[in-house]
Amino acid sequence: MTTRTSVLTLSLLALPVALAGCPADDVGGDATESDTEATTSSASTTTSGTDPTTGPTTVAESGSSSAADTSTGEDVELPEGCDYFVSADSANVQEDMLTALVDVQPMEVVCVGEGTFTFTRQLTMPTDDVTLRGAGQDTTIFDFSGQKSGGNGILIEGDRNTIEALTVVETPGDGIRANDVDGVVFRNVTVGWAAEADPTNGAYALYPVQSQNVVIDGCVVYGAADAGVYLGQSGKSLIENSEAYGNVIGIEVENSTDVVVRNNNAHDNTNGILIITLPGLDTLDGKRANVHGNRIVDNNTVNFGDPGTTVGILPPGAGVLLVATDTNEVWDNEITGNDSFGVAVVGFLPSLFGDPNDPEFDIYSEGNYVHDNVISGNATAPDQLVLVLNGNQTPGPEIIAGGCFNAELDQDDPALANCLTVDAEQFFMADGCQQQGGTNTDLAPFTCTQPALPTESPVD
Repeated sequence: MTTRTSVLTLSLLALPVALAGCPADDVGGDATESDTEATTSSASTTTSGTDPTTGPTTVAESGSSSAADTSTGEDVELPEGCDYFVSADSANVQEDMLTALVDVQPMEVVCVGEGTFTFTRQLTMPTDDVTLRGAGQDTTIFDFSGQKSGGNGILIEGDRNTIEALTVVETPGDGIRANDVDGVVFRNVTVGWAAEADPTNGAYALYPVQSQNVVIDGCVVYGAADAGVYLGQSGKSLIENSEAYGNVIGIEVENSTDVVVRNNNAHDNTNGILIITLPGLDTLDGKRANVHGNRIVDNNTVNFGDPGTTVGILPPGAGVLLVATDTNEVWDNEITGNDSFGVAVVGFLPSLFGDPNDPEFDIYSEGNYVHDNVISGNATAPDQLVLVLNGNQTPGPEIIAGGCFNAELDQDDPALANCLTVDAEQFFMADGCQQQGGTNTDLAPFTCTQPALPTESPVD
């Protein structure tokens, strides 16, 4: 049963709205929210008439099943399942959208029609249990190329919000960010930048951080100068059925726990999938990512990330890279055509990343399990950085272990072993921590198994 609706008459007169902005982020960092403006909506309600400045209004709010077209006085049906509707035909698209996102109540839906919507300010979703729904992933386009304020295209602050069936393009900062929320869904959303390998592109396309119960499903991300999909300092999350291409990192899981990454297509990035734990963050742990059923192919794009950040030093040609992270499982993936390596499991190598400068940080990767993948055609033209690790071999080994072991722990403990069920001729152990007496190709210490991780979604 639908509800009756009235119409918000919006003019070009000042329309206060709630806005929030945040600065752009560096890799792995959690930016401080600032540049915040907050006001309240004061739009009046009417059922007929035309604003002489703006023409017919196009925002309907909850209250009835049809909205009066103010130019004709006739009823216009509100789309089924929608409590608010924003049309591209409005003369005040930005004001309409901002007003709807301020006024929407929990369990309500803001619908957006087909067309291109141009925004100069960040859109913020502060209310819990709200859905923002476009008319289609390829037909509802949010264009932020002229954005003047706010650090993101869309900022989600409410719990259990959903964004679906739309595209966000050309944000100066991050595309869509979810900040410290419990429950957020990105479904059939595209975020990207048209310029290829351009360091002035936004850093992150989809950027949930310090959040729980994140779902990313059926999304497309491209052109990010850091990560297309970034999940940081988060838990119990699912990334599936999505495509990442033309980014520095296709999919990044950073300092996060209990994450399933499945059935994605990461291709033509610098690094296909990165599972990493970094020092200096509020959450200093990362473990139990289950990475399976993915296609990780031809990730050879030049690194166009900020050279002053961790992401800026990642070598091109990387398939799956695990850094300083524990008890992850990488299995049943297709990993081919990556020029530097197929899979690498390494610690936070001081020779590569420098001194972590964090006494509580664990630099080691332990208890990881790589098995039953299709790994072929990788390491045919390793980057110079990888040549340092792989004994200067071209073509190089497709699977690299970093050779870092915590001397303070019992290395006979099977829970600490990185287990690699791979072909021996594909394997090489580097001596990244200079602890094991040099590089070697002895696969025996890695010939083991670890308990399989759950395959079902961890999201509550």
